[in-house]
Amino acid sequence: MAATLFLGANGQLPAAVRPEPSVVITTATTTATTTVTAIASPADTESSTPTTSGAAPEVMHAGKLDLALNSSADLDSPSSDATWRVVSLPQGASADISWQGGGLFVRHDAQGFVSGTKKPDCQTSSGYGTSFLHLKDKPLGTYLCIYSSEKHYSLLKLTRFAGNDGASFEVTTYN
Repeated sequence: MAATLFLGANGQLPAAVRPEPSVVITTATTTATTTVTAIASPADTESSTPTTSGAAPEVMHAGKLDLALNSSADLDSPSSDATWRVVSLPQGASADISWQGGGLFVRHDAQGFVSGTKKPDCQTSSGYGTSFLHLKDKPLGTYLCIYSSEKHYSLLKLTRFAGNDGASFEVTTYN
C-alpha cells in the first residue's frame, strides 16, 4: 500500500491534516496535617511536690558526699562547704538525710525517692515521700531524688555502699 503525502507551498502539512499539539499538564496537591494531643498524667495533676519547667535549673552545690553510720547531711549547704555540713550543722540548719546502714532516712520536711539507674529529672518527677529509702539491694549507680527542707531539689547517685561502714554519693543540689 502506497501513501501520498501532500505538502503545502511552505513545505508544511496543510493545516487540515496537521496534528494539533497537545500538552499534558499534571498537577499534584499535597496537604500536610499535624495533630498534637496532650494527655495529662496523674503525676501532672496530683503532685504534692512543686515542679518547675523551662530552662535547665541552676546548680547551687555539687560534689561528693561521704556518710558514716548515723551521720547526716544538709543538702542545702552552701557550695563552700565540701562536707555538706556532715561534721556539724550551724545553728538553725537542719539535716535533710541521714545514713542508717541500709539506706537513708529523709529528715525534717525533706522528701525523697529511689529512682533506679536511669538518671531522673528530679524537678518533674513524682513519687516523693518521707519513708526510709532502702539501698541495701540497689546497684552502684542508683539515683535518688531529694526535695530538701529548704525547697531545693537534689540528685544523688550512689557511688559506694558499705552498709554500716557508710556510703558515698555524687550530689547535685539545684536552686
